[in-house]
Amino acid sequence: MSEKDVRYKRTEYLLSRSLFNLLEEKKFNEIKISELASKAGVSRQAFYSHYEDKYDFLNHLNSLLVMQIQHLLLVKMKKPQKVLLLMSALDQLTKDADFCLNLSRLFEVNQTIYEPNFDCLDKRLEKLFFTYFSDYDWKADCYC
Repeated sequence: MSEKDVRYKRTEYLLSRSLFNLLEEKKFNEIKISELASKAGVSRQAFYSHYEDKYDFLNHLNSLLVMQIQHLLLVKMKKPQKVLLLMSALDQLTKDADFCLNLSRLFEVNQTIYEPNFDCLDKRLEKLFFTYFSDYDWKADCYC
């Protein structure tokens, strides 16, 4: 990983932590980029070099969360029964306190966004699970 990648990941991490901290105090729509950047210890210019606006940043956080779930599903795909796969992946995720807190906060924020082009978290997760489980016969797996 190059130094630029490390700095990018660090900025992303600091901004996400700052967002989650600010969400404890106020609603997403009330958060300004300047206070988000300031709380993260980065400049507004650094924020805008990574993201177009706070909705783009939220979209990015949604993507990271979905990718984390997808990664767990792919790792667990070696199991023969998808019910076991799903239970195992969800069990692993629920043991991760940060993941649970971030998921909860992102769901709350996503429910307040009414942008027409915004692909909200619940739609993304629905697509993800549909991809993995659309052709799956739950009854055959659960009752055998």
